[in-house]
Amino acid sequence: MLRTTLILCLFATFSLSAETKFSPEYSEVDIFQFVTKDELKMTPFRYRAYIRPQLRSIRSEYYQLLRRVRPGHDYLIDLKTQTEKIETEWRDFRESCPEVTEGCLPGIKALHREVQSLDIQLLEIQAQSFKSFSNLDDIELEDIFRVMENINHMAAHTYRMKNTLEYLEMLTETPYLREAQSKKRFEEDVMRIRTYSEVLVTSLIPNRHSLMFNLLWRNFIRPIDREILGKDSPEYLMVYLERLNYSFHEFHMRLSKGRHQLSENDLQLVSTIHRRWNTVMRVLVRDIGF
Repeated sequence: MLRTTLILCLFATFSLSAETKFSPEYSEVDIFQFVTKDELKMTPFRYRAYIRPQLRSIRSEYYQLLRRVRPGHDYLIDLKTQTEKIETEWRDFRESCPEVTEGCLPGIKALHREVQSLDIQLLEIQAQSFKSFSNLDDIELEDIFRVMENINHMAAHTYRMKNTLEYLEMLTETPYLREAQSKKRFEEDVMRIRTYSEVLVTSLIPNRHSLMFNLLWRNFIRPIDREILGKDSPEYLMVYLERLNYSFHEFHMRLSKGRHQLSENDLQLVSTIHRRWNTVMRVLVRDIGF
């Protein structure tokens, strides 16, 4: 029976042969290798010590790249990073407080601080309204309306989250607390603000870069962000490694063919992301003997 073969495309930007001469702009050897999924190694230690830090850096550098491609986009990226903090605090709270008691109050207060910070960010954007975005080049009025609509939806859910936390804080260890209902509502709001923040983070990319960066976000960065880092799931990485690898390879090939003009500094940042992803791949094939 034929075994399913996984193609590990370590981002070759040209065809390779035994005589290939590598361009000096690449610090690592880029090659195609053929291995089976069963041969890939993912130990808990390697994930925590090597792979997870690289994935976190890749996510952070993608946001940095968005800031460079669209100066003034900082507002929306800051919303996404603050939403990530809330998700982390909420996940930690659920694990440490399966039942809300007085000992859970520090966790509730920590969550409230993060939600309050998000609320302040949203209020600042709403106060500026169109001034926040109208000075950006290559932006349609319809796009700004759509951004502000999503900001308003996000603010409504943030307000409800603050009310839920204040309710939990006041009624902990009283007969009036409806814990399950409150947790369910807060969980729904966390998922809602996450969805809105994901829509917003790429909503103002210049039209000339929009398709490329949206595809990278949807098929590479968001799965890393939501499924691997958000759920702390190395299993997802192993199952969808080929798909993730192909998505970044496609993005890198588009850039290498010069279809999208980026500055030299932006290209250097893409190369950094490229090297980090290569590191992830190399960790996975370390024991195969390449």
